[in-house]
Amino acid sequence: MRSSASTPQLLMIGPLLPALVERIEQAYQVHRFWELDDPQGWLRTYAERIDAIATSGVFGASAELIEALPNLKAIISFGVGYDSIAVDTAKKRGIAVTNTPGVLDNCVADTAVAILLAVGRRISEADRFVRAGSGSMRASRWLAASAARCAASSAWAILAGPSPSASRPSA
Repeated sequence: MRSSASTPQLLMIGPLLPALVERIEQAYQVHRFWELDDPQGWLRTYAERIDAIATSGVFGASAELIEALPNLKAIISFGVGYDSIAVDTAKKRGIAVTNTPGVLDNCVADTAVAILLAVGRRISEADRFVRAGSGSMRASRWLAASAARCAASSAWAILAGPSPSASRPSA
C-alpha cells in the first residue's frame, strides 16, 4: 500500500484477483472496505479522501456508498456486468463508471462449443458408461455411432468453409 499525499486513494469494495490488486497498488493507495471493523465510522473519517472505487459485479457500489464519497471520480468494475452498481447515482454526480465489456466473449464461446460437442458426442453418457464398466459389445456400437456423427460433422464444417464474418485478407 502506498502512502503519499499525492497518490490517488482507492476504496476496494471486495477482494479481487491478487495479480490485479498488485497492479492497482502500484498506482493507488488501496483501502480494503471489506476488512474494516467499522465501515461507516471509517467513511465518516476518510470519505473525502477517496478518488475511486474498485469493485466487481459481485460487490457492486450502492447509491448510499457513492453518495458518502464526496470526491469520488470513478467506479471501476472488474467484470462485464454493472447491474450491482448504482449507475444512475453515479451519472447524476458525473462519476465515470467503467467495466470490462467483451472480456469473457471468447470464454463463453468456448464453453458453448464445448457443450455442443459434449451433447452431440454424448460425452457425459460415455463417461458414465466407462465408469460403470459396461460391456464391450455395447461400447463398440456406441463408439461406432459416435464416430460416424463426428465424421459427418467434420465433413459438414469443411464443406461449409469459414463463416462470412471471418476476416479475410483483401486483394
